[in-house]
Amino acid sequence: MVRLNKVSLSTGSLPRMENCQFYELSSVFRMMKRFFQESRVDGFEFVLLPEWDSENPPLTPTSAPFECEKHTIGEVADALMDKGFPILSVHANRDIGSYLCFEKAYEVDKGIRLVSECLDFTKRMGAKVCVFHF
Repeated sequence: MVRLNKVSLSTGSLPRMENCQFYELSSVFRMMKRFFQESRVDGFEFVLLPEWDSENPPLTPTSAPFECEKHTIGEVADALMDKGFPILSVHANRDIGSYLCFEKAYEVDKGIRLVSECLDFTKRMGAKVCVFHF
């Protein structure tokens, strides 16, 4: 049987399936491996979390402490490329819309930088779609 549409799984909540915190990148990777090895999905929508940002705490509500693990977008990209998982889409940092709506230029500049970084990440992953919420 030929399947016409691809099945994509968001990485946003995967760590909770093994009782880990949603921001634990190693857990994200373990669960991606599990689902991909079991042939349950064609690929993933990789969620870029604002919790990983070491510059600022997330603007949107979160249960994560600011002291949680931090990663640059480059570090995440390098680690993900090493794993070889198919990334069908990327969910951009959910704080982008908030940054772009601020009145202070440096905050808007951060939003613009995040847009650019998320699009670069998407291209590097070989994905065709980057999802933004504003």
